[in-house]
Amino acid sequence: MTAPQRLPLRRRGGLAVALIALLAGGAWAGPADSLDVGADSVRYVEQPQRLVVAKGHVRVGYQGLTVTADELTADLDAETAVFKGGVVLSAEGGDFDGDTLFLDLRTRRWEFAQTRAALPPDFFGGGGVVEPLYLSARRVTGGPTVLADDASFTTCSREHPHWRIEARHVTIYPGRKLVARRASLWVGEHRVVVLPHFWVSLKEPSRQPFIPQIGENDIDGRYLKTLFNYVMSESQWGRLHLDFMSRRGFGTGVDHNLSFAKGLSQLSLYQASNRETGDTEFTGRLTHEQQLADDTTLRLASDYRRYAPYYLAGSTVMSNTLNLTKQTSRSVTSLSLNDNRSEGYTDLGSTTLDLRHDRTGRGASRSFQAGYQRRTTFPGQADDQELTTRINLLDRQRRLDLTLLASRRFDLDGEAFAGDDYYYVLDRLPELVANTDLNRLGLAAAAALPTRLEVRFGRFHEQPTNLSAYRAYLGADASPKPLRLDSRTTLTTALRFQQTAYGDEDRTARYAYGLTSRLHRDLTPVLSADVNYYLMEPKGYSPFQFDYLGAYRWATTGLSYQRGLRQRASLLTGFDTRSSRWQDLMLRIETPLSRTLSLVGATSYDLNEGEQRDMVAQARFDDFRTALSLGLRYDPRISTWRRVSAELDWQATPKWRIGYLTAYDGLTHDFVYNEAVLTRDLHCWEARLYYSEQSDLLRLDLRIKAFEFGAGGFGTGRFGQRLDTSQAQPY
Repeated sequence: MTAPQRLPLRRRGGLAVALIALLAGGAWAGPADSLDVGADSVRYVEQPQRLVVAKGHVRVGYQGLTVTADELTADLDAETAVFKGGVVLSAEGGDFDGDTLFLDLRTRRWEFAQTRAALPPDFFGGGGVVEPLYLSARRVTGGPTVLADDASFTTCSREHPHWRIEARHVTIYPGRKLVARRASLWVGEHRVVVLPHFWVSLKEPSRQPFIPQIGENDIDGRYLKTLFNYVMSESQWGRLHLDFMSRRGFGTGVDHNLSFAKGLSQLSLYQASNRETGDTEFTGRLTHEQQLADDTTLRLASDYRRYAPYYLAGSTVMSNTLNLTKQTSRSVTSLSLNDNRSEGYTDLGSTTLDLRHDRTGRGASRSFQAGYQRRTTFPGQADDQELTTRINLLDRQRRLDLTLLASRRFDLDGEAFAGDDYYYVLDRLPELVANTDLNRLGLAAAAALPTRLEVRFGRFHEQPTNLSAYRAYLGADASPKPLRLDSRTTLTTALRFQQTAYGDEDRTARYAYGLTSRLHRDLTPVLSADVNYYLMEPKGYSPFQFDYLGAYRWATTGLSYQRGLRQRASLLTGFDTRSSRWQDLMLRIETPLSRTLSLVGATSYDLNEGEQRDMVAQARFDDFRTALSLGLRYDPRISTWRRVSAELDWQATPKWRIGYLTAYDGLTHDFVYNEAVLTRDLHCWEARLYYSEQSDLLRLDLRIKAFEFGAGGFGTGRFGQRLDTSQAQPY
């Protein structure tokens, strides 16, 4: 093997001089634009041009690219490199295998002949791919956009894939999209469809093209929904919707994307003729985002919906938005205009204009916001018009933080709109706040009793009480500090004090003191006891609603048992000394019954009324194939099962999976929700049959597993909420 050496590389056109390190069995950390080479043998030739020839276990690193091969020929004058024999290129997070690789050292562009690649999800840089994509092509060029000629790609890892797409050209824009030109879809050995263009979004989960949705629900009836992607040019692409619905008729739509220099426009249109109502449904949305400068962005959006059954059936809704944002390393300034109109059941409208500026610096920050709002409420009533302003100035000093707060609402409609009298409004005209602690003040007491101090002074106006007055406030909070009484007992206490004075006609004032204390003792290695006391005692009077402070004095006590991570029990109660009432006595137990079965149970007893509350229990079974949860809630006062719920996830066979989710209400004698999903693993594909009684929905989904599917389904309610089978606490 040759000894390490360093050779100069003179770039053409007067470019800066770089270094090439030629290493045998080693590595050298050269400059960012250097070529690091390791090989069994290296030969340097100066005539007729400067060449470097390396053979045997060649390994090269260059600006984030890594190449291994049998041979390397580098032309130092032309600044090119050619690799041959068992070439592997690691670029942009993917590995490309082939016979011959050409690398341009000036532009970092590379070209591979007869290559294969397994591209991991990270290569695509977005949220739409979750499994590797396998690519083979006659030629691939990249850096960072990847272009493949005479290519075939699939997500199936088998030698003879279940499906593949063959295309004359494939272009991958990491984080954006994958585009195939003159593409044909193959399932097994059968060509299904030939298209001039085909594209898949790599930005986010979405419906997969060419795979229809089949199902039935209470809005569409029985339906077949299809989606077809198209590409008109590199700057224009989109997808077509063709839907057949028994209730809503035939639906057609288009989502078109048009990219500009530093900008992107998106237009979505959809129309359907509702057979049952006779209405023509129409939705349209236009968005545009433009980068006006490196730090300035303009966003526009317009949305129109007429008789949209999934939005507001029987209504026409129009909304328009404009947003202009300038963002630097220290400040953000934005101007937003929103206009919304609704006609149908109720005619409503609103217009808002917001200006906001936030700036942060070393030890200081400032924020300003001004907002105009105009709302149309009921026919014949005047519009409600308001202007709201807010200012927040913060200055951090060594000893304390100073903050100036100011806010004011201006009623622009005068007395024309009577509803203003019922709105709650608080104006700061203005308020000065000082925050510090004993440690920042350099007081020795900070170590023994860490205390935060706050002083406030300002003038306030509150509606609807129509009260204007000055307010002075002093607050002190001593942070919790554990005090170890002995080896098994710890006392933790936090103190609080407030003094407030008001400049109203009666010169009212109020002070308050509070205490939070916890005494903890370890009785045995697995058993502990706690006694907690909570106190807040206000004295005096506050004329402002926002300054209300409730009084309480109550104590809690409990025993806790814990052995390992899975076996726990607790017994808790408490007493309110102000009302002389007991808190329910609650018992909770969590214990494993076996390696795969565990039980959680809880109940409580009303010490004041002398009756038992609900009893809840949840049993969980979990092994490598089956997860089952059964929840029960029983009310002994009415001898009724209030709620019975179950959740099942069962891998019945290596190819079949069953999910079931249900909850039954014993008071209404009806299912709160009841749904199931049957999944068939087809290797690189997946078929799902989903049923929801709550949503009156039956749907068949067929998807490619590598592309994340964006449709909602099992375990999700009609409005996107998660369906939870766990039982609440018994009190």
